[in-house]
Amino acid sequence: MAQGSGLKEKHSPVKAWARALELTAPIASNPDRTFPTVIEKMAGQQSEAPALLSDGECLTYGALQGRSNQYARWALDQGVAKGDVVCLLMPNRPEYMASWLGISSVGGVVPLLNTNLAGRPLAHCINIVAPKHLIIAAELLDSLTAATQDLAGAPKI
Repeated sequence: MAQGSGLKEKHSPVKAWARALELTAPIASNPDRTFPTVIEKMAGQQSEAPALLSDGECLTYGALQGRSNQYARWALDQGVAKGDVVCLLMPNRPEYMASWLGISSVGGVVPLLNTNLAGRPLAHCINIVAPKHLIIAAELLDSLTAATQDLAGAPKI
């Protein structure tokens, strides 16, 4: 009985939260550190190390940084400024992360839309955040088409 309670105590929710707080404590001492800057640093230190893996692709930190830079340049070319919203409707894949990182790195805000939504529910989510642009995976175009009549604005797609 004592062993069982010790195991429970070792994996208790309180201990898990304490560990999470310990891991996030350095954030307060480095408030300007963002995920895009972490990836940039990793690309500089370990360019050829794998960063993202999918069924069909592996991106190294260097390749991820390069691809996210392409999205950053696209965002700047589109006039995306700090605080501008660019919605992302894409399933999990390396491109998803690269676009999110690139747009975020220039100050854009990237709401990640649920790929299971279509029609009015999808339109509602888009309307709430009022994006300047919408990046959508080709395979989800039908979901967006079903939502267009309920969209309040016309984000650039």
